[in-house]
Amino acid sequence: MNIRKCVKNVHVDVFIVLLVLFNTYTVQAASHVCTKQEAYQQRYKTKCGKLNWRRCTRHRTRYRVKSYCCTGWRSAGSGLACDHAICNGKIDPPACDNYFSNSHIIYSDGSIQKNVYGTCPNPERCSCPKDGFYSAGPTCEMCSAITNCDLETCTSSSNQRCSRCEGVRDEKPGFRAYVVSSDKKRCTKACSWRSDSTPCYPGSCANELASKCTCTSGFTGAKCERITEKPSIKENILSLTAANNGGKTDAPGNTNAGPVQDTVWTNMVNPVNIHFRFTADYQPVVPARQAYVKDFKAGIISASLSLEKDVNHTLSHRCGGPQSRSNPNQGVFTCEQTLTGLSQLSLPFNHKDVLSFSMSVANGGFVKIENKETRLVETKYLQGLTQTNTFSITFDTVDPYHCKPQSGCSLDMLSDVDLSKQRTKSFSWDGWIDADAGIKEYSYELFELHPVGNELGVKARKTGSSTTSVSIRQYLL
Repeated sequence: MNIRKCVKNVHVDVFIVLLVLFNTYTVQAASHVCTKQEAYQQRYKTKCGKLNWRRCTRHRTRYRVKSYCCTGWRSAGSGLACDHAICNGKIDPPACDNYFSNSHIIYSDGSIQKNVYGTCPNPERCSCPKDGFYSAGPTCEMCSAITNCDLETCTSSSNQRCSRCEGVRDEKPGFRAYVVSSDKKRCTKACSWRSDSTPCYPGSCANELASKCTCTSGFTGAKCERITEKPSIKENILSLTAANNGGKTDAPGNTNAGPVQDTVWTNMVNPVNIHFRFTADYQPVVPARQAYVKDFKAGIISASLSLEKDVNHTLSHRCGGPQSRSNPNQGVFTCEQTLTGLSQLSLPFNHKDVLSFSMSVANGGFVKIENKETRLVETKYLQGLTQTNTFSITFDTVDPYHCKPQSGCSLDMLSDVDLSKQRTKSFSWDGWIDADAGIKEYSYELFELHPVGNELGVKARKTGSSTTSVSIRQYLL
């Protein structure tokens, strides 16, 4: 019997050792619950003493399975679901949420994204689907900023790319205040409606870039707002009219040309009216408009005539009409008027008085720019130039004279013009002088004479004309 007890005790001890060595830790399949076998002391009664007549208390090691949440997992309640991953010491819903008071992430509706709401699907690994933010492991972080970019995207703190630049209303030319580079690492200022940029009109922008604005020929300035070409005066004429159809004096000598031209001389010292007319145009060729340019007009915006006898005697006239910088005349502009109230010029004119007259025409216009961000339209006015054509009329009240009475010259006032013996005759004149105006032209008339009693009388006027020649002329009658 003692032998059997010993064998039994040996059998028990071996069994206990086997329990200690077999599968101490386990993880339940398809869950985040881990288990382990935990040793504990069990108290029991057994026979003891001689002849096993006594009852003794003994302790033995027993094992039990204990369940717990695997590392990185936690239950939301008191149970042992272990279905919530832990990120940064927290579980969803707020595990990966973050707040950025200085956020630079701006969505297309203009809202600044200061809150990011992520999820924690796996321990210390946030999911951050919101644009502008990325997973930094146990937290959601904001993508690093790119200058003038509203919305950056990234997967780390250093690989940010611009998804949408600042001031973009639509992804097409004319709707962007900034243009993203091909590698999406920078935003560059575009030609636009913004005051810190340039509309560049009339002009064009290579690749939309404000730094590559090229104004159309005839325009310059940072915003192409300055006109560099003057309007063209096509015709300019001013006429002095004498009383009782006494003739008129036109100036300048070439009414279809501008200055500089010689003064026009006249002896009409007391005209009853002054009539003038001039035409002009300014019609620039401009390119197609950008999307933010809603309207453009350029042309003649004002015109005037000014007359000056001296600093104390002047007269001016502003041409009428609807033309203005808000309503430029884009066709051929005409200014014509007859002035009858000439008292400001203190008539009559005196010998060697000079009447200066200037015809002035100004160009200009406007560009209407639509702010794509506010939908407001602002009018920008062009800075124009003025073309002024100035001419003069000089008054000469001293008649021309011949040199013979004055200085006893030998030149003939007029050679013999006797056509009684031959039908062809050459004749000439010379020695006529006008010290101030000079001789502009000679007027002559030929008359046929016949006897009237003891005198010769005019039978008929045969011919007459004007010439600038002072040499012999030949006429055939």
